[in-house]
Amino acid sequence: MLVLLYRPLAWDRAALVALALMFGVALYCLAYNALSGASESLLDGLTWAAINILPFYVAFEALKRTDNARDKALCLLGAIAASLLLQGMVHGLEAPWFQFIRRLPAAALVLFLSLLAPALAVRIGQRHPAPDSPDALPLAPDEIDWVAAAGNYVEFHRAGRAILHRASLASVDALLSPHGFIRIHRSRLVARHMIARCRPTDVVLRDGTSLKTGARYRAELSATL
Repeated sequence: MLVLLYRPLAWDRAALVALALMFGVALYCLAYNALSGASESLLDGLTWAAINILPFYVAFEALKRTDNARDKALCLLGAIAASLLLQGMVHGLEAPWFQFIRRLPAAALVLFLSLLAPALAVRIGQRHPAPDSPDALPLAPDEIDWVAAAGNYVEFHRAGRAILHRASLASVDALLSPHGFIRIHRSRLVARHMIARCRPTDVVLRDGTSLKTGARYRAELSATL
């Protein structure tokens, strides 16, 4: 579950999560109003979620993709502005400064989660800052099956378990390429000995894991194997 908080989702998957989130919030609104004796339609609940939840979820996904403070601030201000615009279009906007202030806690929560999740994942894994030698990696090179980029972090995969570590994939690639790791995608490295077979659009590892390959890496991958 923690991985959903720090790992940037592909936008098509993020859209599915957004829809699920909106329907979940809408159902909560229906249940809450039913228990309080008020009447509300599913459309009312979805509209409320679209105005008050959706812009901040989009901002949350955007925050995963940047470490720049200015960009983070713009994401949050954009979410507040989008929420206010949607409310104005649907219900009209009265007391705009009050409505702006009312949305600050949501923006603060999104920022808090975007900062907390990676830090917590690293702390749980007892990881250190970005490595400058193979010895500083969370696992020895011969213990790593494959590596995936995760925003400002990388995930080291071993026997179905993922360990989060703050580093760039490029720096990890430079450290692991002398140890038999090859780039199969702009966001993935694989230990050569783990590859069982290579297919047109993916590789299958010895443990059955299927990993997509990038078009620019396929020719070199085929030549290497």
